This record gives sequence, structure tokens and C-alpha cells, in this order.
Amino acid sequence: MMREYAILRDMPVPVMLIDNELRVLEVSRSLLVLLTLGHVQGDHVRNCQTMADWLAGQDDLGRLLKDGAVGVGRSGGVARIQWQHEGRPFLLTVADALQGADGDSVFFVHAEEQIGQPVNQRGSCLKSIMSSLCLGIIVVDKGLCVTHLNRMQENFLQCAGCSISLMQAMGMRLDELLPDEAGLLEKITGDVLQEGAVYGGIVEQLTATDGRELVYNLSFYPLRDEHNTIFGMLRVCEDVTEKAKLEENLRQAEAQALELARVRKEIGVLNHSLNNVLMIVVGNGEVLLRLPPPLPEGQRELVGSMLEQADKITAITRKLESLQRLKTDCCLDDGARMVAADGEDEPAPGSVMA
Repeated sequence: MMREYAILRDMPVPVMLIDNELRVLEVSRSLLVLLTLGHVQGDHVRNCQTMADWLAGQDDLGRLLKDGAVGVGRSGGVARIQWQHEGRPFLLTVADALQGADGDSVFFVHAEEQIGQPVNQRGSCLKSIMSSLCLGIIVVDKGLCVTHLNRMQENFLQCAGCSISLMQAMGMRLDELLPDEAGLLEKITGDVLQEGAVYGGIVEQLTATDGRELVYNLSFYPLRDEHNTIFGMLRVCEDVTEKAKLEENLRQAEAQALELARVRKEIGVLNHSLNNVLMIVVGNGEVLLRLPPPLPEGQRELVGSMLEQADKITAITRKLESLQRLKTDCCLDDGARMVAADGEDEPAPGSVMA
């Protein structure tokens, strides 16, 4: 049994570690509970034997797991298996585990019950570090020498222009493999390896060889054996580039919404001021036309022209009022709309206003 995988035992996710002969190397208690096989506290050997005995009696599952492990071993990636046990649908994900220097093939198997949905209609939802291949994982000993590295981390290294292969990285010091993190490692490794501290949420940015700007989230965890003694450190790297882009888009959308709210407020103030002026102009104009004696013809035409322009301005204030009532999402999704300043109908798309 490889003590590096002792961390799996108490993980709150149903996962186990097997080799290509389906020997159970480690199993989480959560998986035993999910499969109703019991819950043995603190007894690794007994847990693994319980799982192994149960697996030996599942011929169909054994064949599926072997086929999945062979496929993953040859081409990498993951194998997803739809399987039913006692009428309960499960989605099993077989993933390439951390590779040791001896080159042995070991695989993580994550189990997820498809509650309330047919097996063939629901995708995988991996919930753990070990079962998610979006995470790059490096294991080092107390001397910071690399003992294990998974393929996703190898891909991350290649994106950053590092040509060191998975096997070449074995035995290298972590600060030599990742020289850009040397300063960070100097600050935190003492706390992790001596005090058992956990560091997470460390953001790292780099430019890939193809010019893409990548954003990674780093976490560091102590590794303990069955006696709770720290023997190494786990470095987890998550590619959060797309997440960072979505968050930036959200920030920009919120900024646009705030700007739109400010403009709407200013439109309301402007509209109120115009209406006040219009009330005075229209009221005085109508009084001039009604009071005796009648105005001379030239003055009547002048007042009539003034009232006609006031009507046009009134139409504009109605447009401003409609703009003030526009919802934020309408403006963000549909874009700005042209308003006819002369009070006529809005122009059709593509037309030119005279």
C-alpha cells in the first residue's frame, strides 16, 4: 500500500484507487457507505479488503473497470461508465492517477449515483480533487523532491513552455521544476511541512507558448500517514482562466448597469426641468391667444409657431420618459436605440435620418 494515498480515506467523496489488475490500493469510507458496504472507522486494511471482496463478486463491473483502465492507460483522459447496482444508476469515472517513479499504472475511480435521472441523460459532476482532471497535482516529500505528478500537471507545464516530461520530473526539487514559484515555496513550505498549515486561493498568471494569458489557482496541503505524521506536501493547480474571464465580463456588465442607472437618473432630472419650462411657455402662449383685445396677426403667428415648437419638445420629453423606463437588461442585451430628436417616429433600422 502506498502511504501517499492515505489522504483518500477520509475524503468526503466516494472514490477508490485501483491498479490495472483491479487490486484495491485505497478506498474512501464514503464509497463504502454509498454502496452500503459498511463503515469501518480507522481500519485501512479491513476497508480495502471489504471493497476488494465486493468487487470480486461484480463480474460485469470488473470487466467495465478493466476496459476503462486500459483505455485511460493508452490514451489518457477519462473513461465514464454507466452502471446499475440493485436498481440504482451510477456514473463511474476512471481517471489516470498520480504516476510513481516505478511506472506502475494506478487509477482513481469516482462513483456518483444518478438520483432521479436516467443514467444516459446526466453528465459527470466530479466533486473532488482526485477525480477532477481539471486539476494538476504534484506530490513532494519533505525534501521538496517530486514523487508523483499527474498528466494534467504535465500539460500545464507544457503550456508554460516547460519540456520536462512526467518521468523526467520525478526526483526533481519542486523549486527547480517550477522556478517561478521558488519565492512562494520558500515562504510557505515550512508552515505546510512542519505545522500542517494549508494554503489556498493563490492566483498565478502566465503567458502560454501560444500567446494565451492563463490564470491558475494554487493550493498546498500537508500529506499525513496513518500515524498522522506529515511526510510530504500536495500541490494542486486549477486552471481558472475561463472563470476569470467570466468574472471580468460580469464586472464590466455591472459597471455598464451602474452607468445606465446614472444616465437614467440624469434623464429624469432633465425631463422634469424641460416639462417645467414647457408648462410656462404653453400656459403663457395660450393666455396671450385668449386675452382681449386680439393680438395683431403677426404676433398671433409668432405665438402659434412657439406653441407648435412646444408640442415638438413635448414629444421629445415623452421619448425621454420612455428611455428613463427602459430596463437595464434591455439596454445591455439589445444595445442603444436611436431616438428621433424632432419628435417623429423612431427611424427604421438601417435608415438615415434627415
